[in-house]
Amino acid sequence: AAKLSQPSSRPTAAKRKPQAVSRVMSGTVDPSNVKYCHIHPTRETLRSCSRCDRPACASCLRDAPVGQHCTMCLKEGAPSTKTQAVRTAKITKARMTSMDTPITQGIIALNAAIFVMTELLQRWSTRDLAVIASIPKAGGTAVVAGGVANGEVWRLVTSGFLHFGILHIAFNMFALLQLGRFLEPALGRWRFIGLYFVSLLGGSFGALLFEPYGLTGGASGAVFGLAGAATVALRQRGVPFNNTWGPMLLINIVITFSIPGISIGGHLGGMVFGAIAGGLLMSPKFRGRDARRDLALLVGMGVVAIVLAIVVSKSPINGTGLWSQN
Repeated sequence: AAKLSQPSSRPTAAKRKPQAVSRVMSGTVDPSNVKYCHIHPTRETLRSCSRCDRPACASCLRDAPVGQHCTMCLKEGAPSTKTQAVRTAKITKARMTSMDTPITQGIIALNAAIFVMTELLQRWSTRDLAVIASIPKAGGTAVVAGGVANGEVWRLVTSGFLHFGILHIAFNMFALLQLGRFLEPALGRWRFIGLYFVSLLGGSFGALLFEPYGLTGGASGAVFGLAGAATVALRQRGVPFNNTWGPMLLINIVITFSIPGISIGGHLGGMVFGAIAGGLLMSPKFRGRDARRDLALLVGMGVVAIVLAIVVSKSPINGTGLWSQN
């Protein structure tokens, strides 16, 4: 026998009405209060955004400190990519900048003391600083190929504490103070010392590579290395190049090539070694601090710089290439 279908008591989809309309029909809601969502025009709603006061359905509202905001207001109020980058740069700089920098202050004090000593030595001697700095086997401190080739390897380090004039040391120490306040708290003290001397040795190697017969001195190589490390480290964290030390570094590179008497090799060598070492030490990929790994990195790069400097000092090419005599 055929089954007789009974009519369903449930309303069909076509007969169903929204809840708001049902309340209107039942008399519990004033029809004038029923509005349509400004994002979904077909959805009836009794709620509105507390910021723009436009009607919005439940799926378009988000909890806010005061009331609820619609998704459109949230998008309009969100900071732009540039604003977020600037904000990140300020937060990062604030976290990394600190006046608790004993290593930086100690290096500055040592440079100042050596500068005073060399100035007094010039006054008491009939020789000028350039001659005193180049004397072999008698306290020579400047980087020069002949001295390093004859075994005076200490010149690779002592040259970083030799300055020719008050402006020379003043500019270098001011830059060192700013970079030290930025990097020393982030790296820690012994890592900062390692980065400084790796940059210094890289600068000495670069000076011998480009100007083996010139007397080179100053902390510029180490300072350029710190600037390169700071720029690379912030760039790794998504901070735009123009919001970091990048622009200042570019300006100093232009000055290096524009003004005669500045060691091009010393600046570029320090910058390259410092950027590599600093980038590896502060890379976000290395989450945990591994003291042995970092020590091996710094010692290894320092040894590489020393070996390259000795090789270059013992094999100059007179009159051609990078090793042209002054």
